[in-house]
Amino acid sequence: IVINEIMAKPTPEIGLPDAEYLELKNRTPFEIDLSGWQIIFGKNIRTFDSIRIAPYEYIIVTSKKTAPLYAPYGKTATVSSTLLKDEGQQLQLVDNKGNVIHCLTYSSDWHKGTKEKGGWSLEMIDYDNPCEEAANWTSSNDPSGGTPGRKNACYTTNPDSKKPRLDRVINLDSLLITVFFSEPMHPHILRNLNSFHIDRNITIDSILSINPDMKSLNLLLNKKLERNQVYTLSIVDTLYDCSGNLLPMESFVKFGYAQTPDSFDIVINEVLFNPKENNDIDFVEIYNRSDKIIDLKHLTLSRLGNDNCFEKGKTISEAGFQLFPDDYALLSTQSTVIQTQYICKNEKNFIEMESLPLYANESGTVILLHKNQAIDRFDYSADMHYCLLQSEEGVSLERINPHRKTQDASNWHSAASIVGYATPCFQNSCYCNNIEHENAFSVYPEIFSPDQDGYNDILQISYRFKEAGYKASINIYNNAGRKVKTLINNMLLSTEGVVSWDGSSDEQLKAGVGIYIIVIDYFNLKGEVKREKLTTTLAIKY
Repeated sequence: IVINEIMAKPTPEIGLPDAEYLELKNRTPFEIDLSGWQIIFGKNIRTFDSIRIAPYEYIIVTSKKTAPLYAPYGKTATVSSTLLKDEGQQLQLVDNKGNVIHCLTYSSDWHKGTKEKGGWSLEMIDYDNPCEEAANWTSSNDPSGGTPGRKNACYTTNPDSKKPRLDRVINLDSLLITVFFSEPMHPHILRNLNSFHIDRNITIDSILSINPDMKSLNLLLNKKLERNQVYTLSIVDTLYDCSGNLLPMESFVKFGYAQTPDSFDIVINEVLFNPKENNDIDFVEIYNRSDKIIDLKHLTLSRLGNDNCFEKGKTISEAGFQLFPDDYALLSTQSTVIQTQYICKNEKNFIEMESLPLYANESGTVILLHKNQAIDRFDYSADMHYCLLQSEEGVSLERINPHRKTQDASNWHSAASIVGYATPCFQNSCYCNNIEHENAFSVYPEIFSPDQDGYNDILQISYRFKEAGYKASINIYNNAGRKVKTLINNMLLSTEGVVSWDGSSDEQLKAGVGIYIIVIDYFNLKGEVKREKLTTTLAIKY
């Protein structure tokens, strides 16, 4: 028995009654007694009265109040009320012994075009592929808006031939872990304890529970996980999804004992706030610059509200996701859109959120929260983009170095054209190491070429003082002695940092090829006044 059709938002009416319904389909040649069976709407349980479903029959599940409205369309099974959320939720069909017969989490995003506005049902495309979710559901194309009690209008064969993947592992505590799969697994084979192996002399004591959606299970370990230790869970026996597709043997995934993040442990590393016009999908990339394994479960993305206070954050991963040291995670609402439009090298770390805060195209604030405490904040502006870009649409702002200050505007630059104007989930195209030097100021590279190809696009002027309190002005002159650019003017500097030049002039024009003199005047309150002159060459590739 499968859940075959969902009418969550019957208003405005297209041709069917203004009432919610589910449709069940008996895929077997046997009559089945549904007495005592339950439908679970999220966390709300509704129980069937006495009713039987004939072989291959359809039954319309609706409330007792609205059942007369659907009686003309076919056989009905009533519950006290239906609680179908417009935006989506988990639905479970459970038999009278407590076994989950079918489970799915539908979403209004499964609708096509404007049909999510109401009046149209969601139909399963192929009821012999019940475990496939988004790829096997679509809006009804029946003129009435749905097909309660009869074959779905969109029905066609849609077999699942995709192999399942071992997705990730998180720890709930030192003795309990959760193993996630990319799709629903066969429930009986999933109970085979011998399918799993963990290194470092960890053995699995028992399977505590299997999630109703068959995408995850909880394992109890025989001894505690240690901090700062990386473990590997491997598949060593046959596992397959509910369509019979085998999970590759010896699949493995690493995990560890997650720790609480401190401020600046995880940083905002790349932001696309002005996406390409045809998709309107923003993204935020974060980077773990600490030596900790960190679970993203309690992290949220936020922004500043109209009252200049942090808005309630959007949950990054409700189930949990372990981010390892020196690793990236890409946060968006539609991973597939990002993956089709940009070069992607680490899709397993793409995290699909239900929603992102609204980040404006001109300016805004990206805030990373851990249990409502800010651990990083980035105040961005479109003016931070490379001034010679023909268009800023679809171009991300990349952090040059994750160990420099987030709010240092010179630590951000437009992604290079050679990588497609974004680097989701891998090292930024404008990344540059901290510069080691003996003098107070130094430049790197000696020759730079600001052509957005991702190689030596930016001149880095690094500084380091033995004590705080220095103010500086940095001006750039061409070899004829004409001032081309004022980078900073009488700015109070920290004890160390970087000032960047993207090769543009004060008039927002591209500076010409040639040798440039960098004049640095700096002083402190002790009366020490110094000047340094450095040189660099702006080149162009042919």
